Amino acid sequence: MSALWLISCEYEQTDYRYNLGADFISDPTRVVMIDTLTVHTYTTATDSVITSREDRLLAGRFENKLGVVTTAESYFRLDPCEIFELSETAVFDSACFILYPDDYEFGDTTMVCDLAIHALTENIVADRRYEYLYNVSGFAFDPVPLGTFSYDLTKRDRFLEEENNIVSIVVRVPDEYGKQFYQMLEDENDNLDSLLDNKDKFAKKYKGYTIRPANEKSSYIMGFNAVTDSTVTPKLRIYYHDYSENDELFFDYPLEDFTEYAGDLFDLTTSEKNSYAFSTIRNDYSKSPFVGIDVGRDFSQNKIVSTKTQNATMIQAGLDVRTRIEIPTIDELYFEGKGAVVQAILYLEPLTGTYDKEYQLPSSLELYLVDKKNRPYGQVIDFDQATPITAQLVFNNEIKGRSYYKVDLTRFIRDEYLSVEDPFFTLQIAYPQSEIGSCVDQLILGNQKNLEDELILELYISYYEIKE
Repeated sequence: MSALWLISCEYEQTDYRYNLGADFISDPTRVVMIDTLTVHTYTTATDSVITSREDRLLAGRFENKLGVVTTAESYFRLDPCEIFELSETAVFDSACFILYPDDYEFGDTTMVCDLAIHALTENIVADRRYEYLYNVSGFAFDPVPLGTFSYDLTKRDRFLEEENNIVSIVVRVPDEYGKQFYQMLEDENDNLDSLLDNKDKFAKKYKGYTIRPANEKSSYIMGFNAVTDSTVTPKLRIYYHDYSENDELFFDYPLEDFTEYAGDLFDLTTSEKNSYAFSTIRNDYSKSPFVGIDVGRDFSQNKIVSTKTQNATMIQAGLDVRTRIEIPTIDELYFEGKGAVVQAILYLEPLTGTYDKEYQLPSSLELYLVDKKNRPYGQVIDFDQATPITAQLVFNNEIKGRSYYKVDLTRFIRDEYLSVEDPFFTLQIAYPQSEIGSCVDQLILGNQKNLEDELILELYISYYEIKE
């Protein structure tokens, strides 16, 4: 228990108003801290997350400490190459996909990530209204890969281009496949209806590609640059020679650029980003205590209590998995006449063993109001009616496993404390939504019964006597 002295404090909320000034209180106010309120936590699933129009593609697989397996697969299309005239002596050499890792990895980076590139056999179709694609989207592909590759972070220098000082992965494709793209340019001048002159016809013939795990091994998920019209644009490169002085020649089929479609269909601020490049992200809960969380179509009611999931909850980007927080005993404090809520602080501890470095934990988390069916009503806002309330990471470099998130729940607790009605709103803690579609970062939190990584709610209540 702790005590502090207050001179004056005032708070307004609808019809309720209270003042802790000397006009109403006979003695200085005594404030006590209560940390025994019951807090129930749940892991909740959502139905889908937009993953298109991002600057990153994701691919790979990892398994967390509780047996949840996350898999990511990227999908993309190419643009026709720039048209130019080949020399009469030009000869095809080879064709390669060139991909550029963007230094994002999540999972066990001590292992090797094995990936494969497949050609799609189904057209990519986006949602009709907004032209978005989601983490649950997916399209058929040829089961025989065009090429495979392995990325070992411990040997990253092997992938470093000396000339450009950037990391690139080169994946050779079968010559007979590459020759098709060479032949298109060679035949350009003799074909009035060339695929190189028509992006739509080109996309119908070459429907796109997917980068996906090459096997069932779990290691990590990595990111690839998906920035259009740049040196790090994913591309299919065609190499040829023509017996000239500069005999190492090539031309590229780059990542599809949607800039020319800017207009009524698209928001101009996002039109320059590729609409048909996206990542599929899914979790397999079958080996974990979270099994069944994503079963069924009504995700709004889909939650699993933390006492059934080894006293832990999950938060994850890419799928927008969230932690739901319920505090059912706030009303009981009010009816017992405990006084006034001065401050409420919630502490959440990441599960020991699920992280080693600070960068493996999100620096902040967002707080949302939801109803009983997990329908969102926006972020929780502070008393100034403008500042979103967030949970901030406090990382302990000296004591392993003693890092935590701290969030001020005073506004929410006061509103609930003063309300005599049954709670309509409760809370969800989520990964920052601005980054939700471009990563798979994950956080596992202890609940109130977790002996090692405990959730703690500290509630400061004032006690005072009203003058007669």
